[in-house]
Amino acid sequence: MTNFFSLDLPDSVVCATALEELRDVASPMIVNHSLRCFFLGRAYAQKRDLPFDAEGLFLAAAYHDLGLCPAHRNRKEPFTRVGSRALDAHAAEHGIDEARRRTLVDAIEYHMWPVPRWSKSHEAGLMQLSAWMDVMYWRRWSLAKEAKAIEARLPREGLTLGFMPCLLATIGSPASVLGLAAPGLYR
Repeated sequence: MTNFFSLDLPDSVVCATALEELRDVASPMIVNHSLRCFFLGRAYAQKRDLPFDAEGLFLAAAYHDLGLCPAHRNRKEPFTRVGSRALDAHAAEHGIDEARRRTLVDAIEYHMWPVPRWSKSHEAGLMQLSAWMDVMYWRRWSLAKEAKAIEARLPREGLTLGFMPCLLATIGSPASVLGLAAPGLYR
């Protein structure tokens, strides 16, 4: 991985295959959002000299909204759980140990919380921060230059109006909503 403005991704088979899977099932809106989350999270960490697992953050970003995609949607559980379970299976298949996978699962399952879960891991905090930064523009001012460069390379593709219908389409049971507020209940 080199400098931020090149928008390089972690160079590993597990990341390449995760990106391939994401592109196979997600709309350009979700693909670009997922990639922007990785780059915003990385930029935030780099700006603050915050240590983080770049490969892990990429995997969390790639899978965090997989449950919003029609091919993976399950209206009986939180969409975050769909993505975290897919990440866990993919990472296990590529030899990532259980402790590291649990950290990445937490990063996905807690990304909808209104405050970053730094107590879970840097990756969880970065995943939440970057997702909210991209969708809600929360704290985006702290990375104004970087965010502008990222968005120039990865356009929003209708995210502003398109995200809410995708989210609402995942709600089909109390568990699909409650699991967003209490991720630990659905493991």
